[in-house]
Amino acid sequence: MTLDWGPETSDAMEDVADEAIRIHRTPSCAPHRALAFRRNDTLRGRLLNRMVGAARHFDWIGLSDEPRWWGLSLIPAAKKIIRSRDVELVVATGGPFLTNYWAARLKEAIPTVPLIQEFRDPWTDRLSAIGRHGREMSVAVERERRVVLSADSFVTVSDTWGDVIREKRPGLDVYVVPNGYDPEDYVHAGRLRQDIFRIIHTGRPFAGREQPLRAFLTAVRRLHPHTPLLAVDFYGGFPDPFLSEFSDLLSSGIVRAHPPVPPKAVPGLLADSVLCLHLNAAHTPGALSTKIYEYAAAGRPVFSMNYGGEVDALINAHALGWSVNATTPDFAMAALAGAYETWRAGGLVEWHGVGVERFSLDSLARDYAEIMGHTAAKLDQAMQR
Repeated sequence: MTLDWGPETSDAMEDVADEAIRIHRTPSCAPHRALAFRRNDTLRGRLLNRMVGAARHFDWIGLSDEPRWWGLSLIPAAKKIIRSRDVELVVATGGPFLTNYWAARLKEAIPTVPLIQEFRDPWTDRLSAIGRHGREMSVAVERERRVVLSADSFVTVSDTWGDVIREKRPGLDVYVVPNGYDPEDYVHAGRLRQDIFRIIHTGRPFAGREQPLRAFLTAVRRLHPHTPLLAVDFYGGFPDPFLSEFSDLLSSGIVRAHPPVPPKAVPGLLADSVLCLHLNAAHTPGALSTKIYEYAAAGRPVFSMNYGGEVDALINAHALGWSVNATTPDFAMAALAGAYETWRAGGLVEWHGVGVERFSLDSLARDYAEIMGHTAAKLDQAMQR
């Protein structure tokens, strides 16, 4: 089940065409479709922008958050589907995390149906969860508490996040199913040697990743006079303050910032790179980004700027590339210089990690199927007792 966003997103998830999958869309009571008119080139758009800004300034319970309203239509529709189709299991994944909250409310209404709650990221334990108002956090904490209590099993994407959930509810079955890659997207022939030592980054380097990015770009600035074939391409975003701070790299073409690209285009971009940049924020040591696995699937070494923890262990355990201490540009300079010399000597054309197939969606789907079966069986036994 997902939200009905109106005609402008009627083709969303059009690539889901399996006969075993049916997408149910339910409307929301939120005026989210009006947000399409928030354009500064019209008077109506400017007025709407100001109204939304004012609402969010005084809003401490999430009234301006569209999923906040979804449950009013979601829960009745979900109940009807569960009863008419004899549904045996519900899985809820966020974000937005209010999806998990409404699933918790659904579980309270129908406790006999097993529920798996899934967090792809932490909720109240992340730095950005603290909003403009003090009560905003207290409301989020209470909602998260209901989510954790509602779960018959819990799924996260890393051991670090799994430990966080275990602390919130000891005894709960918490499983780790990491991010991964679709093998069909990475069926590629042998690679050719690149004439440019091109480093590529896909995605948005924000939410605390600015610090490791600054260390990396500083290293590039210092190294470039000695590595003339070095180039860095960003697809998906570039922090505005960096446009002036590193204007010399941008104006010279050493660093290039591109618009976002659709996911299907990413494998082709990776194939034209020598290294693939990954950035981990200091406050999220358990964040194991999907792009790490995609880089590995594409046969490209990762160049990860991080602060240790689980991401460092992952890269080293599977020989995925370079795991670099992001606290100072000096570490990045040494690692980049070494990689550059290896490439100049004819290396890095092919890169093969160890056990990368473990992270294919085929493998992860089998893991998830086992979790579903165990969760359903455990609740069934409990109900019989």
